[in-house]
Amino acid sequence: MIEAFNKIIDHTIAHFTYEEELLEKQSIREKDIHAEAHEKFINNIFKLKDDFEQDGSLIDEVFTLLHDWLFVHILHEDRIFTAKITQK
Repeated sequence: MIEAFNKIIDHTIAHFTYEEELLEKQSIREKDIHAEAHEKFINNIFKLKDDFEQDGSLIDEVFTLLHDWLFVHILHEDRIFTAKITQK
């Protein structure tokens, strides 16, 4: 499970770095707020990993984090930026 957390963390950081560079290149005003959301998500993953290492049970927390991320961030917030970028 720790290896899975490490892969998720590595992939997430690489993706967020790419996305933030794209927002910077496109001069998207809200890029800093978006980057803060990314940082919060990464910090949550690190916390979940630490919690898992301590007691080994996280299923509810992982599902909640992924649900919030997928439905709030990706399907709402990222789509706003996608629309702004494709309009340029």
